[in-house]
Amino acid sequence: MGTGLKTNRGRLAAVLLLAAAAVLLFRFVWLAPDTHSDSISVLVMETSGLKTSESRSEVIPPDDPRYAQLLALVNSQSYRRYFDQSSRGIQASVGKSVAFLTLRFYLDGQETLQVELCSEPGSVIRINYQNAGPWPGGKSGAELFAGAMEILGK
Repeated sequence: MGTGLKTNRGRLAAVLLLAAAAVLLFRFVWLAPDTHSDSISVLVMETSGLKTSESRSEVIPPDDPRYAQLLALVNSQSYRRYFDQSSRGIQASVGKSVAFLTLRFYLDGQETLQVELCSEPGSVIRINYQNAGPWPGGKSGAELFAGAMEILGK
C-alpha cells in the first residue's frame, strides 16, 4: 500500500506542477505586455517545491544598458537545437528552491526570440519553445541564468 501512495503522490505532484506551468504560460503568453517597439520582456519565477513563491516581470527598452548586455549574453553562445523528450522538465526535490527566467526579445513589436533558463545545474536551455544545448565550450543553462540575473541586478 505504501508504494501505491508514493505513486499517487508523485502523479499528483506532476499534475499540480504541470497545471501551475500552464497557468503561468497562459499568463505570460496571452497577457504579455503590448510591445510596439524593440524591447525585452523579462519574467522571473521562483518556485519552492510545487508552489510558486515569487514572480516578477518587467519590460526593458533599448535605451536601458541592460538591453544590450542581455542581447550580447544570449548572442555570445552558439546553440545546436534538438528535441529531447526526456529533458523537458526540471527534476528538483520537494522543498528545493528553483528559479526560472524567461527573456522575450521583440523587434518592431514582433517577438523574435524567446529564451528560457533555469538556475538548476544541468537544466536544458529552451529557445523558441524548443530544447537546445550549447556547442562544446559554450555556457550551460545555469551559467547563462546566473549571467542574466547579474545583468538584471537580481
